[in-house]
Amino acid sequence: MGTAVVEDAPDGDGTGLDDRNVAKSHVGTDSIPSAHIMYHSWSSGHCPLTLPTPSMPPPEEYEPVEKFIAGVVESLYAPIGPVGSSLSFRRSQEKRAIYTMLRTREDPQMLNKILLALRTAGHGHVLRLLASDSKNADSRTLLQLVFAVDPFIPPDALVQLIVKDFQEKSVASVASQKQSKSPPPPAIIDPKVLEQDARLQPFLSYQIADAHLHLLVALVSANGVYATPVVSALWRLATQGLSDSPMERITRLHAALSTTMRLCPKAQAELFPVMASNFPFKLLPSPQQLWYAHQCLAVVKYMPQIHKNVIELLIDRCLEIDVEIKIEEGGDVKIEELEDKEADAFVDEADIFGIDVGTSKDQAKSDKQTDLVGSGEKTVDDMADKLDMLLLVLFEHVAIASKAQGSGEFTQTLFNMVMPVFDSTIITTHRSKYVQFVLFMLCGLDYESNKGKATAVDDHSLLYRVFTGKLLEILLDPLRATTMRQSSACYLASFLSRSTYVCIDTVCETLAALLSWAEAYMLTFPTEASTIATFRGKDAQNQCEAHCLFYTVCQAAFYIICFRGGDAVKFYRTTVAKKHIDNDDATDLGGMNIGSERWSRLCAHHLNPLRYCLESVRGEFLHVAGLLSLLKPALLQSLSEEDKEMSTGARRPKNAKPRRSIMTPALLAKKRLKEGVGGLGRGSNPLNSFFPFDPYLLRRSNIFIEGYYRHWGGSLEVIADEKILVANNDDYDGGYESGDSSVSSNSSTSSGSGNERQTTSGEQAMSLASAASGMAVSINQRTEHECERETKKQQADSQPPDADATTVATSKKTEQREAWANTLDRKRAQSIGSGSW
Repeated sequence: MGTAVVEDAPDGDGTGLDDRNVAKSHVGTDSIPSAHIMYHSWSSGHCPLTLPTPSMPPPEEYEPVEKFIAGVVESLYAPIGPVGSSLSFRRSQEKRAIYTMLRTREDPQMLNKILLALRTAGHGHVLRLLASDSKNADSRTLLQLVFAVDPFIPPDALVQLIVKDFQEKSVASVASQKQSKSPPPPAIIDPKVLEQDARLQPFLSYQIADAHLHLLVALVSANGVYATPVVSALWRLATQGLSDSPMERITRLHAALSTTMRLCPKAQAELFPVMASNFPFKLLPSPQQLWYAHQCLAVVKYMPQIHKNVIELLIDRCLEIDVEIKIEEGGDVKIEELEDKEADAFVDEADIFGIDVGTSKDQAKSDKQTDLVGSGEKTVDDMADKLDMLLLVLFEHVAIASKAQGSGEFTQTLFNMVMPVFDSTIITTHRSKYVQFVLFMLCGLDYESNKGKATAVDDHSLLYRVFTGKLLEILLDPLRATTMRQSSACYLASFLSRSTYVCIDTVCETLAALLSWAEAYMLTFPTEASTIATFRGKDAQNQCEAHCLFYTVCQAAFYIICFRGGDAVKFYRTTVAKKHIDNDDATDLGGMNIGSERWSRLCAHHLNPLRYCLESVRGEFLHVAGLLSLLKPALLQSLSEEDKEMSTGARRPKNAKPRRSIMTPALLAKKRLKEGVGGLGRGSNPLNSFFPFDPYLLRRSNIFIEGYYRHWGGSLEVIADEKILVANNDDYDGGYESGDSSVSSNSSTSSGSGNERQTTSGEQAMSLASAASGMAVSINQRTEHECERETKKQQADSQPPDADATTVATSKKTEQREAWANTLDRKRAQSIGSGSW
């Protein structure tokens, strides 16, 4: 009997690529199920899967069976003799015998011969009859039984019969042992002893499987109308196993699927609908879903044309589980179904049918809630573990596929597969917490593959720039829904703040685009009277809703400054200084202008965007703005006092030890629940803020994210002995403080910025590779003259603060740092689905 052998495809250097080693380099060996390695060893274009040739019985045993099958099948299409005659009765009994054998599988040797004969009897004439007419009732019944056969697992009745025979032999052996006084045989039946029984060998040696799979392939090859039932039968056999299924079984099934796709092009269009419709329900056990995901990715090896569909399917199923895990304002986690609606449904059903439940409705509801709470923690853990394992499979596939191709082109191909799902599903799903990290990972993989290349610095095709440009494009598109534009702003802020691979000039360009949009919006409402006239004097809460997009964009800019402000302001001021020193009038810095006058103009506007920010973001931005001189001293003092008045009053003890970034894997999960900016504790959150790249809480798949992730490393502090020295020039934005208040040249909010590309002072800003940059420049040009007039007025009015004012400003900064320390106890941000979004 032949065997199916699948070899690993060689990599570029001819040493042979073992994908298992690639997987183990990302995750520990104990995290990978034994069968998880199965699909990694198949490579498209190398050693195609082939079905083993079935073993044939001896001719003297097989030829009578062939004649018997040929006679029965021919009688289905041409009745012999009148109804009720002896010949007709005999043919009817023979037909029932075949049906019974296919249904019960009690005689494996005979079952094997029948399956072989259905394909070979009459030199293929029987197969042609079966495939030619699908409307014949008897033929349809016969084929349905063939499709339903499980050729791998022996029937329970046969196993019980073998066990019974073994027990009877054991009883007889015990009786003989008593007479000879020898030790009795063991009472427990060894499975290896059962496997040696001749009746099970056709199953265990895959004789029946080979005969059955060849028959299915022959049927679909003879008539494409059977593509759907054949593909469904093969897919059911491939996905009904678990991780302990033998490799020989899985290899044979995928070989049969591959052969079917090759012989019948129509079957290629039928495969993915079958895969999508049979994906396990989200509440089914985790091993079942994990195994199904493995088989879906295994098909991609020989059906690359459905790769995009399979990725979309996995993301969609992960998203279904993701939205079930709800994180509340206090940081509590629960499953959405565990709510009052289940208890109400239970009690209302009793009321509908007039059942006397022996207790009040409130008591029944209370009892129901008690039962749900008792199992709530376990349900949350199960759902989170299920999502963790599915994302581990998806991340592993992405990492292995990207590294196996050698270049970054395939990473970009995967990115292009995921982006339509992001645009249509992920960005519009309000409670998505983890699925979007597949894009975060893809951008990181692309950065790694391009790191060190000569053209990487100026390459506009880097995926993190493409993704940033896409988010800006959505944000600036007036034809998009407001909720989607808000969501895009949140994604943009979270992505730039949390990723370690995004270069600082991209951050400056994005901040400049956000400021330009905000300035254009402020021109629409130049005075408070114009706002009141437009919205007819709506109260404060309605004002937040009326200008929700404006406040969300401003909060996104403030959030980025909290994480990347030190590096961004340093880069911008250094670039301005270099332009002045080199007398370079050709360099246009309008696309990355994040000067102090723009921040002061924004924060001093009557719409007061800081008032409607997340409290932790507002406090940290004011702290960073003071250190970097982004706001006028008087304005900073006024906003700080207002922030103090609006504070919820949550304070840490003054003698508490400062918190430090915890990077050990054992404590990382606990830290993520209490991480700084963007978390929700007891602080106010008028916009019900949502930051989609908040800390990743899933422990297994986190290893694919951790290397690219920026954790909150504490508030920005000034290093007094390191300054940015620049010439005094009208074009230079030196901030509003003078003398020793210069910005530190090494300030950074990132604990993991070692992976970030260091940008030299001679580097010129790149323009984002998307239509968004053009829109941002257009906005910039519209406000250029007004910005110039206001800047001249500010320069004329501003004077260096005296000693008392400096003391007051220093005291305020100390208070802000203490207030910000309290926000480190905040939990993760809630989803945008449970608020005014």
